[in-house]
Amino acid sequence: DGFVASAGTGGTISGCSQFFKAVHPECQVYLIDPPGSGYRGYVLGGPFADQSVEGESVRFFPRSKGSSVTEGIGIGRLTANFAKAKIDGAFTGSDEEAIEMA
Repeated sequence: DGFVASAGTGGTISGCSQFFKAVHPECQVYLIDPPGSGYRGYVLGGPFADQSVEGESVRFFPRSKGSSVTEGIGIGRLTANFAKAKIDGAFTGSDEEAIEMA
């Protein structure tokens, strides 16, 4: 069994992954990330760059090569929501694939 989702702030994939893993630990959860996003790199163990934003330390990660028109998906910073997600892996999906699936 499995679940695949993209992420903006990470709330949906985080909440769903925590629930699915609690009730069915064998469930696999995967992130699909558009070109130009940084979440895939984070899931696969990529580096961070800490920066100060309005006096608060924020963790940013490098974006992958490319750009996406998928509004709200693939922001370049680690949110508290996304940090709680229990994700088994990640792959890249194009804008065209996202539009076809919607």
